[in-house]
Amino acid sequence: MERTGWIRLDEHGAYLDADEGALSILGVTLDQLRKSEPGAFSAQPLDPVAAQAFRDAWERGDRQTLAGSATIARPDGQDVPISFLIEPQPDSTLLAVIKTDLSAPPRPTAIYTVAEVLRAWRDAERRLQEVLADTPEWIELQARIAELRAEYQRAVGRSATPP
Repeated sequence: MERTGWIRLDEHGAYLDADEGALSILGVTLDQLRKSEPGAFSAQPLDPVAAQAFRDAWERGDRQTLAGSATIARPDGQDVPISFLIEPQPDSTLLAVIKTDLSAPPRPTAIYTVAEVLRAWRDAERRLQEVLADTPEWIELQARIAELRAEYQRAVGRSATPP
């Protein structure tokens, strides 16, 4: 069963607001969410050095939309695989749109900018033009392009604006 919801965070990752869909996915009330520390639901936290390097790079840039996947740990002990999109908002908050399919297996944490997906997709298409058709590399590139296209469409299609 798929569920989707949104969470609004401040620029430091503190939880400000969420809809019923997100609260259901996380297994908490709005009051419990607001009292939670940033990252409280991470089942597999990022390596601190890698996480800081990514955050530094993101903050040096134009605060692009982020996308990715992870497994969250609900307070009831259930691990839930999610995909997410985090969009900077004009009021300096962040809007995280999360989606889960409870029948999906746990997902390792992966974070990337939507621009990185688009760049990788274009690079793979350029490389495809240089490779002989129907070779193993050509088939592999075709599969990679399909994956990147699907990821890009998932990311840009998840955008939502709360009331």
